[in-house]
Amino acid sequence: MENTKIENTLVIESTDNLKKLIIDCVTVCLKAHDSHRANTSNQEEYINITEAAKVLSLSIHTIYGLVNKNILPYNKRGRRLYFSRVELTNWIKEGRRKTKVELEEYFQNKFAKNKAKS
Repeated sequence: MENTKIENTLVIESTDNLKKLIIDCVTVCLKAHDSHRANTSNQEEYINITEAAKVLSLSIHTIYGLVNKNILPYNKRGRRLYFSRVELTNWIKEGRRKTKVELEEYFQNKFAKNKAKS
């Protein structure tokens, strides 16, 4: 079989068409890049205790204490502790306290629902 060379010729009629072609190409590349980034960011990342202490801004001693009390989510393999960065972030989010305005809205809605049931 012979090697055949296929040549593509592109004729651009105006600078506007060239700009549109470039924008379309860049857009396709950016979408592919974003898709790749989203796929890699969905992968769970495990970190060691030193990195977990940095993420949480706590001492390693405090991390061991939280693990010992089963307060902090962790994984253990042999004698090593591993922490999911996602689980640590979620653990921090679970400790969020409602603001005064959020509490007022919550109780107003709850009171309104109870009053409607009566």
